[in-house]
Amino acid sequence: MDEALLQDVLAKQADDLARGEGAKPREAYLQILPSRAAELAPLLEIAERTSRLMSVQVKPDAAFREELHRELLAMAQQRYPGGWANSPPWMNVSRSWIIGAAAVGSAVSVAGLVAYFIRQRQLPALFR
Repeated sequence: MDEALLQDVLAKQADDLARGEGAKPREAYLQILPSRAAELAPLLEIAERTSRLMSVQVKPDAAFREELHRELLAMAQQRYPGGWANSPPWMNVSRSWIIGAAAVGSAVSVAGLVAYFIRQRQLPALFR
């Protein structure tokens, strides 16, 4: 029973920290399970520290982003030297085929809805 309650206390603190409610004093959690306070206190502290570290926003430097962009473009050009003309066949599907397939799918969906509503009207009132 104590083990399940210990897990519940840690889960409650994790939920509070995730919602930004980490300002609750650690003692509030320790009072829930005083018999395991010695074991629970360091776990609560680790969770608080981890939460603080995870909340730090990391923004890469603009120079790094530009360099990464150039490297990714270079890798793409190495992979497909002739551009998209030499790309795999499945990537050469023309736009008109994609639009046509989407239109057919939409028409089938509408036809299914119409058939459903017609069938619902034909059913006798007893089966409704």
